[in-house]
Amino acid sequence: MPKFKPNAGFKMESPLKTKLGRWLMGRKKHVEDDGTVVITDKRGNIVKTKEDGVTTKYKKGSRPRY
Repeated sequence: MPKFKPNAGFKMESPLKTKLGRWLMGRKKHVEDDGTVVITDKRGNIVKTKEDGVTTKYKKGSRPRY
């Protein structure tokens, strides 16, 4: 009988990065003409902006703890 390993290999995506997660939290994502990605909440306030071609400084899990 095989042993059951919970969460072996299953990596859950962040809710903000999936359409369903954004919809459940009431956020909308749209891309402007200059390539900037804008995420707004249900009131229309800007939550996050990201320019086209910009990457994060650290990979997930390797950020230094302050």
